[in-house]
Amino acid sequence: MFRSTRLRDVLIDAFPLYIVTLYSIWDVITRRMLGLIQVKTILVAVSRTAEGMETRIMQGRWLYDMRLSVFDGDHFWVGVIGVTGLSVWSIGFIALLVWILRRNRHQLQEMRLLRNYGYFYNGLEPDRYWWDVVMKKGDILCLYIWTYSEIFHDPRAKLILYLGSAGIFWAAHNMYHPFDDRQNALADRLEGQGLTTRFMTLFILQVLLMLNASPNVNAVAASFLLAINA
Repeated sequence: MFRSTRLRDVLIDAFPLYIVTLYSIWDVITRRMLGLIQVKTILVAVSRTAEGMETRIMQGRWLYDMRLSVFDGDHFWVGVIGVTGLSVWSIGFIALLVWILRRNRHQLQEMRLLRNYGYFYNGLEPDRYWWDVVMKKGDILCLYIWTYSEIFHDPRAKLILYLGSAGIFWAAHNMYHPFDDRQNALADRLEGQGLTTRFMTLFILQVLLMLNASPNVNAVAASFLLAINA
């Protein structure tokens, strides 16, 4: 693994460990950064008349301390850290990886690049080297944004966003078939099955919520979901 036991060589040759470790903790840090700006919209009383009537407005508060308005007062610098972290880490780190892979896309099978960056494209078709970094991380980032943000206040609207994301990434997989064809395209088939299951699960849950189904229908649907997710 290392050219020699000299400290300098060890530190240089350990580069793949550094970048894979950073890639592995990407989702954890992204969740932490989103948590710093996670909003909960509530009704806040801003004035009261002599008769005791209150005037209330909708106000975004930081979920981890409902006394603080988002990006105001004591939360301002917390919000700045969150936005900066998302820009530099969640988006910037992924963009840097994509740029490196794209820049070297014609030499990705060389030993030097395989050793340093092969983790990100090994097992993919040569022209789909970007799939794991762009599509898989993009899928996760979308889910985190739908979960941690308040683009829509109604939780049912978030289910629609989850369903839309599941459909888009399922369709993208069926369009590109990114994995190589070893063992009769086993990886593509397994990935496709997982994405199909995710879409069907979210779709059935959405239909049940919209129709306000009876307990018997819910029981049948639950049994079906248990079967396809087993």
